[in-house]
Amino acid sequence: MASPPQYQAVSTTEAKDFESSPVPRLSPFPGYQATYRVETPLLATESGTPARSCRRRRIVRCLHATVLSLIFITLVPAFIHDIQRFARAFHNLIGGEHAPMQVPAQGVDVPPYCVQEAEWTFDPNTHRQLHGFRHVADASFALPTSSDLLFFTAHGSGALAHGNIQIVASDNIDPETVQVDVSAYYNDVDDLVELTKVCLLQPEEGHNGVGIYAPVHWSDRHNRRRVMFEIIVQIPSHSSIKKLDTMLPLFAHFIDNLKDHVFFDTISLHTSNMPIQVKALAATLASATTSNSPIEGSFNTSEALVLRTSNSPVRIHAGLLNNEDNYGSHTSLDLKTSNGPVTANISLYSTSGSNTGGVFDVGIYTSNSPMHIAFLDAPVDHLLTMRAHTTNGPVLAALHETYEGTFSLRSSAFFRPTIQVDRSVEDPAGKGRQRVVDVRTLGRGFADGRVLWTPSERQNVGSVEVSTSNMGLDLRL
Repeated sequence: MASPPQYQAVSTTEAKDFESSPVPRLSPFPGYQATYRVETPLLATESGTPARSCRRRRIVRCLHATVLSLIFITLVPAFIHDIQRFARAFHNLIGGEHAPMQVPAQGVDVPPYCVQEAEWTFDPNTHRQLHGFRHVADASFALPTSSDLLFFTAHGSGALAHGNIQIVASDNIDPETVQVDVSAYYNDVDDLVELTKVCLLQPEEGHNGVGIYAPVHWSDRHNRRRVMFEIIVQIPSHSSIKKLDTMLPLFAHFIDNLKDHVFFDTISLHTSNMPIQVKALAATLASATTSNSPIEGSFNTSEALVLRTSNSPVRIHAGLLNNEDNYGSHTSLDLKTSNGPVTANISLYSTSGSNTGGVFDVGIYTSNSPMHIAFLDAPVDHLLTMRAHTTNGPVLAALHETYEGTFSLRSSAFFRPTIQVDRSVEDPAGKGRQRVVDVRTLGRGFADGRVLWTPSERQNVGSVEVSTSNMGLDLRL
């Protein structure tokens, strides 16, 4: 039988030392009650924990303040926007769906001479084409026909200020008033009332117009916020307008047949990247300017006609009237384009008592395109100076049988100009004269000559210069 274990006695001093020594705490190991491990106590620093706690609280407070500020900045404008929507809805509820309403646009600069803003009628009960938009609003203005200047202008982003203008004659309006009807096509009413403004403009006495304004710097990546305008200008029939100007970028111009209904002392049409189409008009001075778009129509002027475009064709009939007895000056046509063909039918008229004579100056220029010029009518004894030039395109020029003067044709050396003469033409003056065509020089790339009705007592005769490059040139007499 084994002997019991022997225990050694511990002295009192050793026991006290044991009790005073640090005793490790025992903690149960997870999952095993009978097993223990030694857990060493963590020593805290004297000041680190309170400092980190204070900094943490300050950061949390700053984050809360930032979040609340962002929420305030984001939600308050939206709340104001909703109030404006509610106001418009309440206005329609009280005044009717089609009641006129005047709302100030935000962020749109208008001149100080805006004397009246458009009073819109939203979605009137009319069936019309909406041009791809969901809504339309209408407004009208009245301008006196006696104005020294009638003008129409647009400023701002093309997405919010573009469209077309139509000028027509009417028998159904006040003969003292030019009626201007403006239609705005839009998808969201806020795009119209907050981003655009249409005004009656009176910059000075006798100057009256209508202006369309939108933000100049405007960006909409998705192209969703758009407004298109249609302007219809009704001029009383049998009226005379001193001066009418348009300065409407990105507005197509459509002019009705006004020749026998309205006369303009001066009319100037200006746009860009949009066409100008004129059925017929009569004026002392007329000009039409655009870019990257065609000009076409019938123009009748007694002093000057100026046409300008680029990268596009020009197709016109020009009637030039001149009375050298009264004015002592010429009537001119100045036509310029580039990279586009030119087709010009020109008629020259004398308004003198004998319907003869007249002084005319014609300049026609393009590039990299063909050119066709024909003088359909011209008075006896008229004086014509013409210069026509293109490059890399053929030229066909036909002069009227009454023309008398010199001609000079120039092309590249590889192309000999051709001259076709109608020998069956009779004397347009009825005097039994004979027409003489004298081709003085004819070679590769050039031809010079002279045409006269003989016998002739004329001291001054006309001059025609036509040139191209790398293509043929044909002159018909």
